[in-house]
Amino acid sequence: MKQKLRYSKYLKERKGQYLILLLAYLCVIITQLLIPQLVSKMLSGITAGGAGIWTLTVWMLCLIAAEAIGTHCFGHFNYKLSNELLVAAEKDSLQQMLRISYQKISGADSSYLGQRMNNDLVYIMDFYVEKVPLLAFKAIQGIVILILLFRVSFYVGIFALAGIGIYAAIYFFTRKRYYQLNEAHRKEQFSFVAVVCKKLARVLTIKLNSWYQATQRDFQAAGEKLVKVAVKYLDFDNFTSNMSNVTGRALVPALLLGLYFTSTQNGGASQVENFAMALLYMQQLIAVVQYIVQGGKFYETYKVSCDMMDQLLAMPKEQCGERVLQEVHAVELQNVTFSYGEKNILKRFSYKFEKGKVYALCGENGTGKSTLFLLMMGILQPEAGEVLWDGQQISEINMEELRKDMVGFVNQEPLLMEGTISDNLFYGREEAKKSADELSRYALLDFVAEKDQGYETQVNSQSSNLSGGQKQRIAIVRALLKETQVLCFDEPTSALDSDGILLFTEMLQQIKEDKIVIVITHDRQIREACDEVVTLQ
Repeated sequence: MKQKLRYSKYLKERKGQYLILLLAYLCVIITQLLIPQLVSKMLSGITAGGAGIWTLTVWMLCLIAAEAIGTHCFGHFNYKLSNELLVAAEKDSLQQMLRISYQKISGADSSYLGQRMNNDLVYIMDFYVEKVPLLAFKAIQGIVILILLFRVSFYVGIFALAGIGIYAAIYFFTRKRYYQLNEAHRKEQFSFVAVVCKKLARVLTIKLNSWYQATQRDFQAAGEKLVKVAVKYLDFDNFTSNMSNVTGRALVPALLLGLYFTSTQNGGASQVENFAMALLYMQQLIAVVQYIVQGGKFYETYKVSCDMMDQLLAMPKEQCGERVLQEVHAVELQNVTFSYGEKNILKRFSYKFEKGKVYALCGENGTGKSTLFLLMMGILQPEAGEVLWDGQQISEINMEELRKDMVGFVNQEPLLMEGTISDNLFYGREEAKKSADELSRYALLDFVAEKDQGYETQVNSQSSNLSGGQKQRIAIVRALLKETQVLCFDEPTSALDSDGILLFTEMLQQIKEDKIVIVITHDRQIREACDEVVTLQ
């Protein structure tokens, strides 16, 4: 339970808004308890010839207005707080997930994980902001109504108490099964939406291959599985809801029986006022108890969400040492062995990369060139051997800080973010932004001058308004602008034209003096511009 309560810290940070939310609903509860009393007095006034009826009507209108205002305020702060807390919780959870070991998370379905995280946190925050205060207030309201019903009639109170016992039994005997079916249904929902997301993300590949029928088959299979699980869960939910409704219906004749026994004992005296008040309170009590029983389902859903979030965040995090390097002169791999499953990638590989040189890393596909980069950066952990930075074991170094400040990395498929070209050049280091004049010395960016908005040109979500070569040029200059001591390029010229390749080779000679530069390449022109060629078998 303590683990689950960790999410309550977000409420404490916004306790002022939460207090207003609670006071608003307290106002609603008070008005709902007073309205039946006023209705009873109005009936009494009517039977007494209209005495005080206009004053009571004004009070009734005031209570109705107060209930409406309280309901509006509660709703406003409810969805405001829920969304603010959701964003705060997702931000923290995303940071934790980004630090999960790459070897553990790289094979996971990102669409599925994103769906799980978002939906689970929506349930959790909704439970804290809305369900907890409502359940508490509803419980208090139910107790007060029960006391008032006992005051109206002892028999009415007994029947109402018996009905509450039936509701409690329904929840107690169905909660475990509800949890199990709810969990299975939620997971299947996330998987189904993940299928849709993956198909949309691969729309170009699907179009080029005309995989429309195959896509339909995949979607149909995922949909049939979801329907089977959903029907099973919703049938059970419908069954328990019907049981609650039947109990609620039975409480109305129970009320009438209670009033009948009371009127019989009173010699058949008129009980119009008591009947009206008891009927209104019984309606409120049925709604209150049904919500509390529904609250049991809310709690089981909340537990499912917390447990599923715990499963995500319990995945092992990447290990990070404490030592912060101020300078890097050499990166060395000593007898490093690594494999993916049963496939050996590197076996007792040793090499030392030193400052002042440009290294070409060559070899056929699948020989471990990109894997070597990931091992050097501490993203992957070797099965045997050591990776040393200036003689220090990688496990002792704060690799997060090192990658942030001392390493520039360019992927084969450059990743650009939504924003301007300038935003992408300085992504993660906005404080270091330079003017267009300062950027003009980077010849690889000469294409920007052809854009109407220059460096303020917007890059769309898929970067489709830029060519592959332009994206690579931006990624290369972004790495240079970090002014790091180690530069790693993975096939940086695969989309460049001959002029771009020439500019890149000239750049390598200009920057190598105070850096370690490693380039994965199949390009002969690039290899010839390097000081050493490392070939992986």
